[in-house]
Amino acid sequence: MQLMPATARETARRADIPLTSLERLNDADINVRLGSAYLAQMQSRFRGNRVHATAAYNAGPGRVRQWLSARGHLPLDIWIETIPFDETRGYVLNVLAFGVIYNTLAGQPARVFSDQERSMLAWSMPR
Repeated sequence: MQLMPATARETARRADIPLTSLERLNDADINVRLGSAYLAQMQSRFRGNRVHATAAYNAGPGRVRQWLSARGHLPLDIWIETIPFDETRGYVLNVLAFGVIYNTLAGQPARVFSDQERSMLAWSMPR
């Protein structure tokens, strides 16, 4: 899980995870704990919206707030397609797709979008 140094330090402080040096980010246990803690922060910040939280994990919460301010009224699927950074748009799509794969491999129900998220898609919005 990739974290910028300042984000790693702040996340470690907030989550009370010992990070005595940035070299510890190479330790898989520390890295996953910090990445998971940061993703949890983003999910909380964006009220449990996986798409917005995932975009914020990749591009930063400030950028996602800007994008939501500019076009947060769009249905969720269209909002994803209008993410201005190719890397972030691809990252969000990959996270959604691999979530289905991992759930399938774990024998769990596998859907790209939750019921709540499905209600936010273009095809399900009232016309």
